[in-house]
Amino acid sequence: MTFFLHTTEFDRHNAASTSRPRLRSCRLLRMPGQPCQIFSDIHVRSKRCAPSNNAYFYARLTHNLKNHHGRVPFNRVIVNKLRRYNPSSGFFVCPRSGYYVFTWTLMTDHKEWVISDLIVGGSAKGKLIVDSDEGLESGSTTVLVYVRGGQHVFVRITGGNRNIESRGSVPSFSGWRLP
Repeated sequence: MTFFLHTTEFDRHNAASTSRPRLRSCRLLRMPGQPCQIFSDIHVRSKRCAPSNNAYFYARLTHNLKNHHGRVPFNRVIVNKLRRYNPSSGFFVCPRSGYYVFTWTLMTDHKEWVISDLIVGGSAKGKLIVDSDEGLESGSTTVLVYVRGGQHVFVRITGGNRNIESRGSVPSFSGWRLP
C-alpha cells in the first residue's frame, strides 16, 4: 500500500533560479518498508521509506479453547514488528507511550457464548460479547486507548461458557501505535 501527498511548499531560493525547485519540507504518510511517492506541481521524486520504530502485531488463535478463563494466547503470529507480542503468554508490551489501536475477534459455536475484555495495565478498557444461537458466530471490536510505555495489553476471557472456536483461524488480536 502506498500513500500519496500533494504539496506546493518549495524552497523559494531554488524556485527563483533556473534550476528545478526542490521540496523544502513535507509530511508524508507511509507504510513501513513500502515505496513512497512525493508529488508536486513541478517534479516527481520517488524514494524508499525508512522503517518505522512503531511496534505493531497481528496474531491468530489456531486451536479451540474450552472452558477457558484468563488470557487468550493468540499463538500464530502473522506479523510482530519489534517483537513486542508474546504468543505464549498473549501479552503485548508497549515499547513507548502513546495512543494505540487494538482490535480482536472471537468465535463461538452452537449455543455457546463468551465475554472478553481488553486489559491495559491491569484495567479493562474494552469488552466483546459473542453469543451463538445456531451455528458459528463471530464478533469483533476495536479500542483506541492511551498506553504508557512498558504496560502489558492482552485479551482476557471473563464470562460466558468460555468456549472459543478456532475454525479457519478466525479468532485474532492485533494492535498498533498511532503516529
